[in-house]
Amino acid sequence: MESPLAALRLTRPRNRLNFRLLFANPFKRTRDDPFKCNRGPAANKRRNAVSYVDTHADAADVGGTRQRWSSEDSDTTANPSKQEQQAEAAQEERALEQLTSRLPPAISTLNFNALSMPDEDLRARVTDMFAALNMFQIFHIEKEIFSAFLLELSSRYILQDKFHTFKHAVDVCQFCFVILTTYKAKLLLRDIDVLILLIACLAHDIGHPGVSNAFLIMTQDPLALRYNDKSVLENHHAFEALQMMKDSWFNVLKHLDPDQMREARTGIISTILATDLAKQKGILRKVSSRLVAGPWSDESNEDRLLLMRLIIKASDVSNATRPWEISKMWSDLIVTEFLDQRAKEVALGICSSVPIGDQSDQCRMASGFCDFVVRPVFECLCSILPECKESLESMEQNYILWGVDEPFSPISPTAPAARGFARSWSLQE
Repeated sequence: MESPLAALRLTRPRNRLNFRLLFANPFKRTRDDPFKCNRGPAANKRRNAVSYVDTHADAADVGGTRQRWSSEDSDTTANPSKQEQQAEAAQEERALEQLTSRLPPAISTLNFNALSMPDEDLRARVTDMFAALNMFQIFHIEKEIFSAFLLELSSRYILQDKFHTFKHAVDVCQFCFVILTTYKAKLLLRDIDVLILLIACLAHDIGHPGVSNAFLIMTQDPLALRYNDKSVLENHHAFEALQMMKDSWFNVLKHLDPDQMREARTGIISTILATDLAKQKGILRKVSSRLVAGPWSDESNEDRLLLMRLIIKASDVSNATRPWEISKMWSDLIVTEFLDQRAKEVALGICSSVPIGDQSDQCRMASGFCDFVVRPVFECLCSILPECKESLESMEQNYILWGVDEPFSPISPTAPAARGFARSWSLQE
């Protein structure tokens, strides 16, 4: 099947590009204001201003393609408008490639190691990502507001030396940035979609207590009661994020118009809720069905939102695709968090809901996580973004290092052990 990106070269709608913005250096900062970047003249004041990697709202959705031309219209010389579309699509793709080539390695590769950085440096890297994607200029985000937002956000990640910390949030955001740039998802989304994804990644585990949804439900925690046992933590994270941004001092969305604000709120909620592992099979099934159903509609909010949900899911589990040394450190942290929860469950005399009994189970847990969670997500994402294959191959290398005999053959879902593992990860529906 032809990838949506390949089809995009033939089907990109006409779009007026601002080339002074396209080729400006996004990292050339002024001396007195590091947030003011050299990007040429101010952005166009239409609803979605043109950025130097312009992806207008009419340009792309999940598949990013309009109806493919019929075979009898395949001769581009007979249709000048088609040639213009090809030229403009090629310009946009070259612009994204130029952006990618200029990105600092600190934010643009799988080697990003959030665990080795203090929070101050992590906030600086997040600032670089927003600047590279032109978010400050397009959405008029003020430097004081953004700095306050990041400081408040990091303070609301209450765990220390565990997995679900601010470091994890930045790690997820950076991988999303890689998908948008290196893996070219930016060509398939609008600027408002990019902003939604970045904020959702940063906030997707805000206020995480270090225990799972299953634990909160079994102990009848107030959060479980509030959200009726449905995506308890994910609803909590979305609420915390939006509640925080109600304060004008932390509201990075304050300059959106009413329509954009409604869309941003809906998008942030939907993408954060998509990180619930219990929703994974449903999301992957929808994406797979959509890929075989025919051309993607670039007017469809549903298609675009589906891709955003898939991107944040892949970003959330991307630690398994990092180089081995980094991936192993993340695995150690989740094991520590799981064992702490198991100790609480033993003390309360309730059935354990974590997929690990002790430290010796780490290899089994990590390989099962790849089998049931990571591989299906990334295989689905690769069907839309072929460049993502790099991450899938990195995960397979780590899978081998975990000591699994058959790294490319997932455990049979009918095996009793596999069913038990799937229950532990809440993948059943």
